[in-house]
Amino acid sequence: MQARPLVPSRRKAALHVMTLRPIAALIVLVASAALALAQRPGDSPPPREGTGGKPVDVKPVDAKPSNQKQTPIALGATVDPKLGWIDADGKAVTLAEFEKRIVVLYFVGKQSAASAAWAKRFQKLAELYADAGLVLVAIDANADDLADASKVGRGALAKWAKDAGFARFGLDPERVLADRLSVATNGHVVVLDAQRTFAFSGTLDDDFKGADEARALRFVRPALDAIVAGRKPDRASTQPLGDPIVREVKRPEPAPTPPERKPEAKRPRS
Repeated sequence: MQARPLVPSRRKAALHVMTLRPIAALIVLVASAALALAQRPGDSPPPREGTGGKPVDVKPVDAKPSNQKQTPIALGATVDPKLGWIDADGKAVTLAEFEKRIVVLYFVGKQSAASAAWAKRFQKLAELYADAGLVLVAIDANADDLADASKVGRGALAKWAKDAGFARFGLDPERVLADRLSVATNGHVVVLDAQRTFAFSGTLDDDFKGADEARALRFVRPALDAIVAGRKPDRASTQPLGDPIVREVKRPEPAPTPPERKPEAKRPRS
């Protein structure tokens, strides 16, 4: 049977479909490329390592952080002034102590590749805004770092923080601060404006290797410029790129106790 010739209206519809197919394919290709470039190869930090170069054995990020449920604070909401951290002397520090000041919290870890990689950028941030009166605090919420809660343990962490270039350092042993601000990774930055509004949440930039100066602080600096000027940042959040905060360290299970051997019954003499 011979196919019928297409009427003009059908011919136009067929031509329209044939035109749209390559355009749709091009859109899919561009979207895939954009996703690939959003996090360039090598930008993400390697897995955390413990002593001897062995990976740290930790529970997943979604493990329960503490025995109390923490209600996350939404971006744009006012943060409770009672929220805070513990200093190296074991004293509680609250946000109420920094009234009408912009607070920048940088989540770090002693064994975190992310906080080590961005440490110099965080110091640079402090230099750039030295005249703005910002309160910049490095916060350690990692369970493995905070396992020793003694004065000696806190002192050792404070020394590490000082050597790493963190002028102000705090501890978040129950992950209360991290959970209320929805921080799951080291290398993450939170900015609270002078009215304690949760104004920014994200990374300093997306140059984990620190090799591209053009990308240095490209996320946090525009946000801070706006906040210092009393405006809302155009971009209030970015994708987290650091390594997960260690919430609970697995302890080795004790070896099973061997069953007691019952003494053999003595056989009666014949």
